[in-house]
Order: sequence, then structure tokens, then C-alpha cells
Amino acid sequence: MSKTLIIGAVLLLLLAFSVAAEVSRGPGAITTKQVPRQFEVPQNYFFIFLLGIFFVFYLYKQNTIKKNAFYGISIAALIIMFAVGSSNSEGSAPSTNWQANYALATDGMDSEYLEETDYYDYSARNIQVITNDIAQEASSAEDATQMVLDYIYFNMDYNGVESDKTCFGSKASDVLASKSFQCDTGSRLFVTMMRGMGVYARPVGGCVYTDPICDAKYSVFSSVGSPMRKPKFIPLQDKVTRREGFFGEQYIGRGASGLHAWAEVYLPDSGWTNVEVTTGQFISEGCYNYLVELYPTNNDQYHLCVSEDMDFIQECWSMG
Repeated sequence: MSKTLIIGAVLLLLLAFSVAAEVSRGPGAITTKQVPRQFEVPQNYFFIFLLGIFFVFYLYKQNTIKKNAFYGISIAALIIMFAVGSSNSEGSAPSTNWQANYALATDGMDSEYLEETDYYDYSARNIQVITNDIAQEASSAEDATQMVLDYIYFNMDYNGVESDKTCFGSKASDVLASKSFQCDTGSRLFVTMMRGMGVYARPVGGCVYTDPICDAKYSVFSSVGSPMRKPKFIPLQDKVTRREGFFGEQYIGRGASGLHAWAEVYLPDSGWTNVEVTTGQFISEGCYNYLVELYPTNNDQYHLCVSEDMDFIQECWSMG
């Protein structure tokens, strides 16, 4: 009895190691709170695990020849799975140079959305450490985009009361060092990290408003463990405090009263694609609706942080 149980336990341990090897990102993992991709046990391993338990108990009462044959076949299969899982988890660069392929696919595009500026300072050391690792581990521009979104979402805290002054004066490297962000500063960091890998990216200023059924929809999905997340912003409201700028202009900060900032990344197969740093995900249509006000230029960080267009703000209120 004890011999059978010990061998069965060894088989299950080998299976556990093979699963761990399969889902690991290897030594190149870059996050501190959570790896860029969620831990998911492959379904085939889960069923093998259940079958393993079943056969251990089933063969407990069988003769020695059947037991030994089962143990031999099982151990051989698990060794093969472990070897395959280990090879898939190595932290080396992908076999294809996705950055070179991306550069060829985007040849001739305006380089404005690749430029480094005082605010989009992707040569800063703290940004390079992260983007170098992501560039090595990613297999495509889309893969790199999701990894940057994951890094910001899982390693930094959303600050819903961040001041406009902080947004006005923070370079991307400052945002990263602070470990906190609002929609505008988080979008600035995302754009900077993507440009640092040679991927076209730009910030977007506008507003976001919700479909009335969204709250119920998200409640249902969250109850079944769906990864859907709500974008973070202050809902639209008829009354909001307007601030006065340096030259007497009236403005409202993004993140307040439905005003929002997000980012776009250029993917060769799908064109300019919206991403939401406050959820760490690509933007999906049909629940939260995004209305574009402007695309701030590289030197216009002011309008990434605030809006002065009261007509646009009124339009947002009318749609919310």
C-alpha cells in the first residue's frame, strides 16, 4: 500500500512541476506583483491530473505487472511533458525579430509618434530596464503592447486624486518612479514605453461615457471570474469645478466629470488601436464609449492633462 501511494505521489509531483514549467515566463519575468500573463493551468494538464488520481486508486488493487506498466508509461509521459514545458518557458528572445518585422511593416510612416521628447523620455534608465526585457520576451507588437499594459496595471497604483500640476510637470520616467498614475500620466508612460521599443504610439484626450446596462454587465461577468475591468474615471456630472489657467483660461482636468485620456498604438494588422491603461487592456467597444477631443502633439502636454473646450465638455455631458 505504502509503495503504491508513494509512487502515485511522485507522479503527481512530476505533473505539478511540468505544469509550473509550462506556464512560467522563465528568468526574464519583469513584474514584481504579478507576471505579465495570468497564471492559467492548461486544461489538458488538469484532465491528466484527474486521470492520474483515478488510475492511482484504480490500480491499487491490480496485479504487480499492470502496476509497473502503468508507472513506466506515466513516468515517461510526464518526463516528455516536463521537457516540452521547460523548453517553452526559457526566457530567451523569440526566434523571430518582431521589432525588425514591425519596422518593415511601418516603413514610411510619420516618425512623430516614435519621437523621444522631454516628457516621452524612453532613454531614461528605469524605463529602458523594463522595455528591454519586454522587447526580448514579446513575439509581436501586439504581444509587447499587452505586456506593457500588464506591467503598468499590476505594478503601479491608480491615483484618482492626482493633481493637474503633477500631470503638467511629470515626465514618463517620473510617473514610473512614483509607482502611481492617473489616466493622463499613465497614458504618457504607456506611449513612452511603446516608443522605446520602436512601436508607434500616441496619447488621446477626450471623454468616456457608459451604456446604462454596463454596471449590470460587469457585475455578471465579474461573478463568473471574467477578466473584464471597468475603466477608472469620475462619472459625468452637470456641475463641476472649473479651474483657471495661467492666462485666465477655464479648464477641467482629465479624470474629472467623465473627461479622460487613453492611448493608441499602431499595429500593422489592425491600424491604430485603442488601449486603456486604467484597465490594462485593449479597449473593447459596446459598453464604455470613447469620444475623441484631440491628439495632443509631442510638445503639447497641457491638453493631455486638461480640456479647455467647454463645447466639447457640454457634448460629453449630453451623451453621458
